[in-house]
Amino acid sequence: MAGDWIKMTTCLARKPEVIGLSVRLKLDEFSIVGRLHALWSWADEQSLDGVNLNVTESFIDRLTNCPGFSVALRKVGGLQGRDGALTLPNFDRHNGQTAKTRALAKDRMATIRSNVAQQSEQNRTREDKSQEKKKQPSAAGGKQREPDVIWDAVCAQWNLTAATKRDATRIGAEVRDLKLKGATPDELATRIERYKAHWPDIDCTPEAMVKHWDMFTEAIIDLTDPLRPHRHLTDTEIASAVAAMNPKE
Repeated sequence: MAGDWIKMTTCLARKPEVIGLSVRLKLDEFSIVGRLHALWSWADEQSLDGVNLNVTESFIDRLTNCPGFSVALRKVGGLQGRDGALTLPNFDRHNGQTAKTRALAKDRMATIRSNVAQQSEQNRTREDKSQEKKKQPSAAGGKQREPDVIWDAVCAQWNLTAATKRDATRIGAEVRDLKLKGATPDELATRIERYKAHWPDIDCTPEAMVKHWDMFTEAIIDLTDPLRPHRHLTDTEIASAVAAMNPKE
């Protein structure tokens, strides 16, 4: 299926386990990496966590087109169990849906933090230049504001600019409310991710984020996901979810 993928580290060919397989099978490291990719891709398609795979060692040898691959893989710690219940140790650490979700979330968080830092740097650059000249009014017609990391984070997250006085007033109101809740740029990015994961079909506006801030102190557990521990939602979370799904006119 288009878009399917597995996670592989850039240093895989240099890992001791791969070198050990290369020596035992008399193949170069790149041939080993290709066969591991074939095995892990198959496991990702057929299993959630790589545990108790209902296949045999001979099947793995055929899948990788390499007689003795399963035996060598077992000797370097990459295969456990018996025929009919084979396990790829730590497979769900890097692959499987839960691990992929973690990896994508980590990439998104890194991008968001980079955008916030870039926005802050741009603001500082503009403010430094302004010190060399007579202070000019802002685009909104007010005084030039002091550096504010929450303001910068809000603008970066929602691509906002204080082009008019009305825009500046709206941004200022959300920044004030977020500060009252003790928000930081990293925490804002984290809670936006949790909001979008919990309500993927509902726009995460600045106003909605402020309204439901307390609900996303911790990640909401998806009770339909068999890989995650279950817990009951609190009354506050239930009330917030109902309010979000039934906005007032």
